[in-house]
Amino acid sequence: MKLRSILLLLTLIAACVDSTNGEDWPGWRGPRGDGISLETSAPLSWSATENIGWRTRLPGNGLSSPIVLGSRVFVTAGDSSDETRRVICLDAATGEILWNVSVHQGPGGTMHRFNSTASSTPVSDGKLVFATFVDDRGLYVVALDFDGTIVWAKNPGTFYSNHGFAACPVIYGEGVIINGQQDGEAFVCMLRRTDGHELWRHIPTTNLRSFSTPLLTTVEGEDQLILTAGPARTRR
Repeated sequence: MKLRSILLLLTLIAACVDSTNGEDWPGWRGPRGDGISLETSAPLSWSATENIGWRTRLPGNGLSSPIVLGSRVFVTAGDSSDETRRVICLDAATGEILWNVSVHQGPGGTMHRFNSTASSTPVSDGKLVFATFVDDRGLYVVALDFDGTIVWAKNPGTFYSNHGFAACPVIYGEGVIINGQQDGEAFVCMLRRTDGHELWRHIPTTNLRSFSTPLLTTVEGEDQLILTAGPARTRR
């Protein structure tokens, strides 16, 4: 099995391209964080020629999913030719690339052969797009506006894992939550959406990789954050 590359084709189903009727899909698990869409008009079958609205060839490669906000589609990519990480914006109706912005540059580091340097799906609050990447030194979070301007970029910590990185950022309240659990100095933190200022940081008792995207839910009236992690240990 070869790494699936977004150099191949990004394809949207014709019925989902109509941004006036389609429900936004702002992050990895959709608008409600449960992976469910309220769309009722999507086709039940398609092929290389049936129910395809458009196809656009993209630069670089990656495993992140596209997100959709109104008339725009956002996806990330890693370009091995110059070691850049990129956020790409397309017109949802036509597939035209509106902008392609390099947001970070650095060696990809070690990773699983099925992983990529752009495996984390971005997330948006409707004003900014937040994307996460790693290199051989650390984890990086970047926020861009819908015109492709970098509003802020932060390095919340180092990152090390032989398997690479994949956890997606999640929006909660005024911040964006980042899962930095790893084989190095593990952490989970929340950065303020407007400027990247760190609002809180959790240090797990175990330094062990986790590819889990945080899940937000409510239990007995209290907001809860759930993610997978290594076994808890007592710190000495």
